[in-house]
Amino acid sequence: GDKGEDGAFAEPLLAKQEDTSDIGDGKKETGMDLQIIKSKPKWGTDLANSDELVCINMSGRKFYVMARNFVKLPNSRLSSMIHCTEKSEIEKHCDLYIDGEIPEYFFDRSGKGFNDILDVYRTGALHLNNSGVCSVKMRLEMEYWGIDELLLDPCCALKYYPEIELCEKEIQRQNDSQQKYLQTLEEENFGDDKIGRIRKFLWNLTEYPETSVAARVCAFTSIAVVLISTITFVLSTLPELTDNIDIILFDNSTDAEVQEHANQPERWDEGILALKIVDEMTMWFFTIEYLVRFICAPKKWKFFKGPLNIIDLLAILPYFVGFIVEEIKDTVVVGRAG
Repeated sequence: GDKGEDGAFAEPLLAKQEDTSDIGDGKKETGMDLQIIKSKPKWGTDLANSDELVCINMSGRKFYVMARNFVKLPNSRLSSMIHCTEKSEIEKHCDLYIDGEIPEYFFDRSGKGFNDILDVYRTGALHLNNSGVCSVKMRLEMEYWGIDELLLDPCCALKYYPEIELCEKEIQRQNDSQQKYLQTLEEENFGDDKIGRIRKFLWNLTEYPETSVAARVCAFTSIAVVLISTITFVLSTLPELTDNIDIILFDNSTDAEVQEHANQPERWDEGILALKIVDEMTMWFFTIEYLVRFICAPKKWKFFKGPLNIIDLLAILPYFVGFIVEEIKDTVVVGRAG
């Protein structure tokens, strides 16, 4: 606790009274010459048998500990600090040293979990029961105070090391994600000219829905077109909407076969035409979207070999291959007729 003006924060002063001297016409005046004396640790070299207290101030939170506890773990920060005799040496281990009736060592860091560190000196083992911090933070604390992980109690080690592994994996994932983000920013630097700004706008519009309202609208539109294309494909399998039903009646067909063909539903030509128009519109939408993304892509080969982009290309190609084949057939037929 505080000791008033002579407490832990008081500068140790030693008053030395000196003889009076004649001043002027023989009058004498007494005076007190105050000198600041460097104080040595009260325990001297016999720290193990000392009954003195020390105060460790962790950003305003004070911990009072018996000095003799720090005989243990001589290579740790606190033990080395307590054994120092000069202020300059002490402040190599702490942020500020305040001499007084109870020496005070100030650390500008959180005191959360510090009780666990102090218990190492009292019990000789580290038990993580007061920290409430993650294992990575606790490991950093142990490194700062010079406490070996081997001092961990077995009960705490069972929880500590798996958490360390999980935390390290999560930190690695975050670092990889940050590295990938920085690499993406470098790759997608389209420049400040007009063409570069247009490419950047179109690239964000088609690749990153989170960048703007227009990009989100574009993403929802693309999803809607995919649904429409799927529905169109399903409807085109219905007999009434199938464009290529071939009803071939052979001269030698049996009556059963003729009756089977006769029972087939009639085609709905208007529905077939509507589905064809919708199918072509969706294909052209996908084609334009793919071409815009390909033209604006910062790295063409990386874009081309992307798994999702390969799927998009394979979904588009059959339409154009079929279109080209039909055109070739029509050209051959017209050539033969001519």
